[in-house]
Amino acid sequence: MWLQDSWRFLQKNVLALIGVSVVSIAIIISLAAPAIAPYSPLQQDMANRLSPPSREHPMGTDPLGRDVLSRVIYGGRISLPAAIIIVIVSLSIGIVLGLVAGFVGGLWDGVLMRFTDLVTAFPPMILAMIIAAALGSGIGQSAVAIIIVWWPMYARLVRGLVLSVRNDEYVLAARALGVPTGRLLFRHILPTCLGPAVVLATLDLGSAMLVFASLSFLGVGTKPPTPSWG
Repeated sequence: MWLQDSWRFLQKNVLALIGVSVVSIAIIISLAAPAIAPYSPLQQDMANRLSPPSREHPMGTDPLGRDVLSRVIYGGRISLPAAIIIVIVSLSIGIVLGLVAGFVGGLWDGVLMRFTDLVTAFPPMILAMIIAAALGSGIGQSAVAIIIVWWPMYARLVRGLVLSVRNDEYVLAARALGVPTGRLLFRHILPTCLGPAVVLATLDLGSAMLVFASLSFLGVGTKPPTPSWG
C-alpha cells in the first residue's frame, strides 16, 4: 500500500521524480561499474598523470595517472551504501531513544536529552573527525564516527512528536485496555511519528555522503588506494 502511495506522490511531484531517477541511475551505474568503467580504478599511468579531460580520459587523471571517471564510478559502490547504512542506523537509534525519552519522561527523559545536548554541542564534522581519528582510519570506523554524531537529530525529532501524541485519545484508550508498553510504543505511537523522521532521513542522505567523503578526503575514511567519492 505504501508503495502505491509513494508512486502517486512521485507522479504528482516532478522534482521528487527527477531526484529519485538521478539516485537510481547513480546506484545502477555503481553496481555495473565493472562493465561501465573504461579502466581499472587502480590502474596507474605515470606518463599521463594529471592529464586534462580527453577522449581517452573524459574526466582526466589523478596525480598517479589513474582514470578519474573510473574511480568515480567505482567510488559509488562504497560511498552510496555507506551513506544509506549510516542514515538507517542513526535513524533506528534516534527512534528508540526518542520514543523512550518522550513516552517515559522523568529521569530517563532528562538523562537522554542532556546526553543528546552534549553530542550536539560540538560541530558534527569536527566531532566526527575526532572520533574517526581515535578509532583509526577505515570505512567501518568512519561510519561509526558519523553515526555517533548523527543520531541526536532523530532522537530530538521523535521525542517531540511523541510528546505531542502521548496524551491523545487513542493512546489513552490503548493504555486503559492494558496494552503493553512495548506494543503501545511500536504499534500505536511509532507509526504516527515515523513519517517526519523518514522524511528527515531521506534529506540527510546527501549530507551523510558528504561527511563520509570529507573524512575520506582528510585521510580518516576509506584507505588508499580504494576509490570513494572522498
